[in-house]
Amino acid sequence: MYKFAIGIKGDRASVGGDMAELSLKKFMNQSDALEFNLGVGKRHLWLETMLHRNNDFKDDLDWYFGAGADFGYWNTNYDGRYDPSVRSGFWGGTTGVLGLEYTFNYIPLNFAIDAGPTIRVLPDFQVGLKVSFAFRIAIR
Repeated sequence: MYKFAIGIKGDRASVGGDMAELSLKKFMNQSDALEFNLGVGKRHLWLETMLHRNNDFKDDLDWYFGAGADFGYWNTNYDGRYDPSVRSGFWGGTTGVLGLEYTFNYIPLNFAIDAGPTIRVLPDFQVGLKVSFAFRIAIR
């Protein structure tokens, strides 16, 4: 197990589109971890925080589940030609995950893949699916 890991994460969601993020995962104890993702996309900026419960699966492979909140801002009115109330705004919601994580034993690399539901409650109610892949440097 590692203390924390930092790297990049990529998302594909049916609500909100593709995202790329700076990802930080910090273990609080043997099984509980906090994950923070600060992301940008084409005309997006967002922050996601999640609490994970990690469990041993086999050797250096773990599985985890968790949930958290995400908040963001979008702007498709980049050239000012449209009504800003329709083309920009804030969103907020919640995300759940179920994933697999592999951390190499001899080199400080960590890979993770997860998927789960994402629910937007602001500005309107939407439900979708999000799939993510993370590549991080693990600090033991």
